[in-house]
Amino acid sequence: MSHAGAVQPARGLHRSLRATLFMATGAALLTWSQVALRFLSEAQPGAGDVALVMLVNLWTNIAIFVAVALRLSRSSRRVPLAALVERRLALGAYALFDLLGITLFLVGSLFLPLATNSLLYSLHVVFTPLLLWVALREAPGTRRGLIALWAFVGVAIYFHEGLLTYEALHGYRWLALLLPLAAAMFMSLVNLSADRLQDIPFEYILFFTSIVGIVASSLALVTTGSGSMILGGSIWSSWDQLVFSAGAGAGAQLCIVVGLTSGSLIAAVITESLTVVLTGIAGLLFLRESISPAQSLGMAIILSAIVLINLSNRSPQAGAPG
Repeated sequence: MSHAGAVQPARGLHRSLRATLFMATGAALLTWSQVALRFLSEAQPGAGDVALVMLVNLWTNIAIFVAVALRLSRSSRRVPLAALVERRLALGAYALFDLLGITLFLVGSLFLPLATNSLLYSLHVVFTPLLLWVALREAPGTRRGLIALWAFVGVAIYFHEGLLTYEALHGYRWLALLLPLAAAMFMSLVNLSADRLQDIPFEYILFFTSIVGIVASSLALVTTGSGSMILGGSIWSSWDQLVFSAGAGAGAQLCIVVGLTSGSLIAAVITESLTVVLTGIAGLLFLRESISPAQSLGMAIILSAIVLINLSNRSPQAGAPG
């Protein structure tokens, strides 16, 4: 084996381990952000759930903006403006879809059990190759189609007991199931955008994303009449939950963007499925949410589908058939 041939697998392993480490950390932080947000919602019952999510989003993006701005001011690595302009569509898509995906995911955590919310959210890993087929005409092939079907079998098994008798979802609240599903679709678009930003340092991606997040969250709070919450005195009576939720969310977004742009998108997306397991455990430990044997089986099937869909897509950049 030539020296170049030996170096290439080592680089691939390094990128895979880097992506896995950051995505695992991001999954853990995203889980804690959900738990802290749930505690914040219980401590501020009159604030409004959606308003609280936008408030957490605002402080999350402020924290990201400050951290990234400090890093960029001390970094000698500069990206030419022309390169950023050339990637403006991918940058804009990443920022917009990331904001929508994270917001819907957090709102879903207030209306659904954490395990249910994260399980449906995890389907973005299955949606990604389907979007490649629709948007780029890269057919997933029979194998990937069967794996996607297998994933939805897991969802059906997971819900066959709890969904039909879940009293908290009476009436219009059944629509809450659409929140993590929509978040999954937006995050699959984030994955596609990140694949186009491999050559852009993560600081620039986060800098642009945080600006979009700050503007959008502020406008949402003001237009809904909740602008006083930004610096309102009452919300700071629960400052610890607010700081934990926003801080964990900021750390999660940082880790996720680093993982997605580490050069090993497959390892990154596989590891992100840990959110399902971690939120199920968190719901059980902190919120006394039970997980039935059927739900455990459904979760296992979903996780196996997530792994299989990525193993069958070994070269997503090239769009090779599985």
